[in-house]
Amino acid sequence: MRNALIQALGLFGDKPVIARARGLVISGAGSAEEQRTALSVTAGQADAATFAMLLDRARKTSDPLERERIYDALGGVQDAGLASQMIKIALSSEVPAGSNVDVLFPLAQNHPNLVWKEAIPHFGDPSAAIPKLVQWELVRAIGELSADPGRIKDVDDYVRTNVP
Repeated sequence: MRNALIQALGLFGDKPVIARARGLVISGAGSAEEQRTALSVTAGQADAATFAMLLDRARKTSDPLERERIYDALGGVQDAGLASQMIKIALSSEVPAGSNVDVLFPLAQNHPNLVWKEAIPHFGDPSAAIPKLVQWELVRAIGELSADPGRIKDVDDYVRTNVP
């Protein structure tokens, strides 16, 4: 319950919660559960420097679980410019195999139109490594999350063109 409250306060931009979370991430202090919560808050509210620090940490760690946790957390980034960078990373081979969807879904929750514009056109690219069924689920999710009324036609067009 406490961690859910901390995540909610972080999501709503509570500065003391964000500062404490960043401090925990940087220091490595706290329990594993506190570290996961702190990572989620820190990544969600990341500025460019924090985003770069977390990416660097993900790229340098030899622990595959830690790498995956960091990339997954960065999928929750609120800043649209950083989200755009994360979309490119999620579609690359940098994200561990099978984890790109765990990054794209939270990005779609926060930035559905951005993910539509920047990720959907790359679904046909084999290097994106997203199974067809997962692509279709992401298209559906973006359609549900978007407030753009034109997205209905976009989803229909995508389905007509890409789904047998």
